[in-house]
Amino acid sequence: MPLLSRLYNVIVDRTREWRIRDVVRELRRTEPSRATILPLVVRLRDAWGNTGWSADLGFLEAVVVEGLESSGPFLECGAGLSTVRDGAEGLPAVGEAARALLDDPDLAWRAFACAMLAEQLADE
Repeated sequence: MPLLSRLYNVIVDRTREWRIRDVVRELRRTEPSRATILPLVVRLRDAWGNTGWSADLGFLEAVVVEGLESSGPFLECGAGLSTVRDGAEGLPAVGEAARALLDDPDLAWRAFACAMLAEQLADE
């Protein structure tokens, strides 16, 4: 990966981390209620990026409220295309394909549907 691309990725990642930490700090200081939590959940989702693939805001709000009211432990099960993209170091074609799918959720769904159809046809 060229130096400028790596530098750009570092800047984007650090900015995302800073925005997420900022919202999380506010969430920890906030009394959990729909009026106070929902705007912060929107900011958190936007800071995370990848909004085309994010969960419904109502679900995210419920997860945040539950997390604030619980002492843990928590299990996160969200590995997906962004994990593939981030782990594609040294596999430029894989990283490029994952980025293309992340940039276009409709393309990703079509690719998924085609793969499922191909699997069904192969079984027949």
